[in-house]
Amino acid sequence: MNSACPISYEKIDTTTVRLGSIFVSLLLLFYISTDLIFFIYFLVFDILVRILRLNRFSLIWYISKIIQKFFNLPSRSEDAAAKRFTLYLALFFSAFVVFFAWLLHFELALLTALLFASCSLTEAIVGFCVGCKMYQIVRRLDFYFCKRLI
Repeated sequence: MNSACPISYEKIDTTTVRLGSIFVSLLLLFYISTDLIFFIYFLVFDILVRILRLNRFSLIWYISKIIQKFFNLPSRSEDAAAKRFTLYLALFFSAFVVFFAWLLHFELALLTALLFASCSLTEAIVGFCVGCKMYQIVRRLDFYFCKRLI
């Protein structure tokens, strides 16, 4: 998200976000390998807690912070708006996995989980946030259409 102007003046630690992405990816891979929907329920709960800005109740966030302190990993602040948008996308993906599992369309649930896991792994391993790039596109389109209306 470095290529855009700050949208919100709230900052977030990207090291913690990347560590959290590792845990999200692990939960998704556990679901894919075991087909136990519990992992997705846990993920939905954790994402909702973070969307509501109750990070102290998020187990993924808490463990990520502990690992960051234990290994003395550097802290790097970034604009939080794109990361919050990504949280909403993660909730969307998780909800679709649950929805497809309820409908007994396990192939679609697994496909959605694989897509979600691949996006999460790119953030965790490479630091490339797919949701952040989508956020930039949405912001540019929003600016373009608002400018055309004036």
